Amino acid sequence: MVLLFEKLIGLEFREKAALTKHIQTYIKVLFYRRKFQMALPAYSLQSVNQQFQKVFQLTEKVIQLLEQDKLFKTYFKSKFKNEELAHLAVFF
Repeated sequence: MVLLFEKLIGLEFREKAALTKHIQTYIKVLFYRRKFQMALPAYSLQSVNQQFQKVFQLTEKVIQLLEQDKLFKTYFKSKFKNEELAHLAVFF
């Protein structure tokens, strides 16, 4: 995900390993939230769209690319909700 994001923006993150670890942790949490049907509060979609609109759109593009991956489809059969995308966008 981080590599795809870097390719889309044409820049490289300095602390890529830490960023990757944080995103992996969030995706694991997201997986178990879905598996056990847990609804926990997330970042407000509206506030992320106002403050980080371009980052949100890039995150959405990255997820669309990942959704084509067979392994990704195995764990995430349904599409990401906008609130979930907003939470991911905050990492970037």
